[in-house]
Amino acid sequence: MSNLIIYSSSAGGSQITHHTLWLEQRVNALAGECSIVYVDTDPSVDKKKIWAISGKKGVYPLLFKGDTFIGDFEQCKELNECELLQNKLKD
Repeated sequence: MSNLIIYSSSAGGSQITHHTLWLEQRVNALAGECSIVYVDTDPSVDKKKIWAISGKKGVYPLLFKGDTFIGDFEQCKELNECELLQNKLKD
């Protein structure tokens, strides 16, 4: 499993689905591979830990590298537009 993880929600509707797919495609293009974990269907996910690290509860998708929070969709989109996302994924 990759240490790049996108946490998302399967109950979030079409916007979260679209944002999750965009983020997955971008991360895969820049770093080669990532995993998507759905917090509402995977009982092994420690939601409180994810929320504590990111400071975001109920906001998806969230991109992590190991235990390091990279950003939510909007933050990752901005990093990508500034050509900084690839460095965050590889650091």
